Amino acid sequence: MNLREEIQHIYLVGAKSLVAYGGYETFVYKLTEYHQNKENIKYHVACKANGDGCMDESKFEGVTKINDHEFELHNAHCFKIDVPQIGSAQAIYYDVAALKACCEHIKKKHIPHPIVYIMACRIGPFAGHFYRKIHKLGGTVYLNPDGECEIIRGCHNRDKGTAENERLRNPKFIFSYPKNERMIFLGGSSAIQKEISTMRVG
Repeated sequence: MNLREEIQHIYLVGAKSLVAYGGYETFVYKLTEYHQNKENIKYHVACKANGDGCMDESKFEGVTKINDHEFELHNAHCFKIDVPQIGSAQAIYYDVAALKACCEHIKKKHIPHPIVYIMACRIGPFAGHFYRKIHKLGGTVYLNPDGECEIIRGCHNRDKGTAENERLRNPKFIFSYPKNERMIFLGGSSAIQKEISTMRVG
């Protein structure tokens, strides 16, 4: 079997960096740290290149620099997004640009069945566009609608048109985070949920 097909690639969008800046950032740091020796998981983490809470990888030990906008930490591929200083709209711009970069990386590297985990509902009207795009690339979207960095176990069954809120029993499933597991149903309107791919890690 092709080694690439054995690896589950997970794209994390929503944290500004991997430093102890806030809940999302702490979650991503601990998650990648906890799984850094797992050969069947590869994380791809979006980080802010500039502005409030941006990522400065030079302050970390064990960083492998790839180029000016990419590096590896905890065996996770981290990529930095340049964000214009446009006030409160920065958050929306950042998430949209990060999702675009995820889609480009998935397509360029021919990543099979990727998972994209969005940590905050900030993309509004752009959500449907990216859900459809990721689905066409064979991927699955998991959305954390409440701003809580906890494990999403819900999924949407596109074929049957029913929403499932069940625990995925495979122990290799990516979001196994010690002492912080809980079931969260995918929020949002049914119209948005219908755009989420049905593929399960198994």
